[in-house]
Amino acid sequence: MGDRTVVHFGAGALGRGMVVPLLHESGYNVVLADTNAELNAALNRERGYRLAISDGDSVERKIGIVEAVSPITEGDKLAAYMKQANVITTSVRRENLIHVARTVAETWGHQDGEGRRIICCENIEHVGRYFSGLLEQAAEDEGQHARLRRVAVPDTIVDRICAANWPENTDVVSEVYHECSVDAATLADTGIALIPSVERIEQHFSRKRLLLNTYADAISFLAKAEDLTYLYEAARSEEINRRIEPYMALLQEVLKLEFGCDEAMLRSWREKYKQRLGNDGIPRELGTVARNLKAKLAPGERFVWPLLKLQERGIDIDQGAAFLAHLIRVGTRLEPDSDLLQSGLYELWNGSPAGRQLYEQVRAHLDSANRPSP
Repeated sequence: MGDRTVVHFGAGALGRGMVVPLLHESGYNVVLADTNAELNAALNRERGYRLAISDGDSVERKIGIVEAVSPITEGDKLAAYMKQANVITTSVRRENLIHVARTVAETWGHQDGEGRRIICCENIEHVGRYFSGLLEQAAEDEGQHARLRRVAVPDTIVDRICAANWPENTDVVSEVYHECSVDAATLADTGIALIPSVERIEQHFSRKRLLLNTYADAISFLAKAEDLTYLYEAARSEEINRRIEPYMALLQEVLKLEFGCDEAMLRSWREKYKQRLGNDGIPRELGTVARNLKAKLAPGERFVWPLLKLQERGIDIDQGAAFLAHLIRVGTRLEPDSDLLQSGLYELWNGSPAGRQLYEQVRAHLDSANRPSP
């Protein structure tokens, strides 16, 4: 296998729905690393899994793997595969990346990092910088530090809507569309045909983060409060789209001012994202999206930082504050333990003048909604 081996961490929906197929179709031999022993066993019995494409040609594809192994119980076997590989990819949650970094340090920390690369297929801003920091923490001595610094760890953008059926079966359903690219400034050529290097990745990432992720999160909370079930129902709802439109207009303004996006491009992307999210061939349940509202309202997260940026530029964000107030009322009904309506909002936003101003605006809208009609 050698140079054509990739070790991929994370056998969830995105890993099996996007990353592994792109590697497989680029001619790589993929070793999956996941902590779910039952899923690993099923994947090994089948020597892969089936990927159904919900649109386009609607062809079902068999995605082959070399083996699925556990980092917990099969560490030696995993280390042997990693020593053969020049590429590692990931699709795990942020909190699990530290465990991947430690595993990498234990193996690649003893080998020359030149020519090796780690592509973190995570929806995390500046994920390459973040993971490089985790590698620094995981290295045990200066020798490991030096070797791991030679490994290329670029920022990435990843996008494909996927849904998995496990534990019913190992099948995954996804769409034809995908976006999986890395920062050309860090890695000029990934060596993987279907994972290209691109310029201005921060613009690409922010466009996708706001127009897709923030939109999907927001409409999912609103739809769940209306007892809908699936994400596609939220994207198709005229009432939900009407309510969110003033807020989305502000997000577009941020992308124009901060990242140089033009109006026509943004309109095109918004329509594309809406159509994709409205695809009923991928029945993604709202509960997998509408969660952790308090964390998503942190100043640097997707709902709030665009408004803070506009506020710093002197732009009126009152319609955005009104939408956040509505979102918080809805989210509090869905997550009653979040304490957002008590001290939670102030604790989140009082760290800067712009945050305190946003707090006052949102608080005013919340109080106005709670005031009895004359």
